[in-house]
Amino acid sequence: MHYYFQNDLTLEHLMWTARRQEFISYQKINRAQGIADQDWSYASSLLMRHLDRLTHAAFEHDRPMFPLLAVSRKEVATGKHTKRRHRQIIRALGPTAPSEKGISAFIAAEQKRCFSWGIEHGWPLDGETPVTAPQQPARNAAVRAARWNQTR
Repeated sequence: MHYYFQNDLTLEHLMWTARRQEFISYQKINRAQGIADQDWSYASSLLMRHLDRLTHAAFEHDRPMFPLLAVSRKEVATGKHTKRRHRQIIRALGPTAPSEKGISAFIAAEQKRCFSWGIEHGWPLDGETPVTAPQQPARNAAVRAARWNQTR
C-alpha cells in the first residue's frame, strides 16, 4: 500500500530541507502527500515503509539518505530518531546495516552528508518553494477504505 506516497514529492521536500539545513516532520511529509491528519494513525505505518524504501534505494546507490532528515515533530530541532525507528532503519538497510549500537552515529553522519549536499546546491531563493500536492480527497478516501478493509 506504499503507492499512496509519491517518491518525487517526498524527495523534493527532503532535498528542500537539506538545502535549508533543517529537519522535516513526518506530519509535513504526510500533508505534502495530501493525506489528511485524521488518517495519521493508519498512514504513519505506510509513511515509514515509504521512507524505508527511499532510504534503502539511496543506500544501495551510495547517495545521501535524505529520508533520515524526516523525524517526529518534537525532534525537528534535534534530528533524533526513536529506538523503534532505529530498528526500522536497520531493517531497511539490510545485511550491511550498522549494528543497533552504531546506528545513531551512522544516522548523524548521513544527516551531515545530506546537509553538505544542501550547501553545495545552495540556500533556496526568495519565493522558491518545494513542490506541493493539492489536497487529494480521493487519496484520503483510499486510505480510509484500506484501513477499513484491514480491520475486517
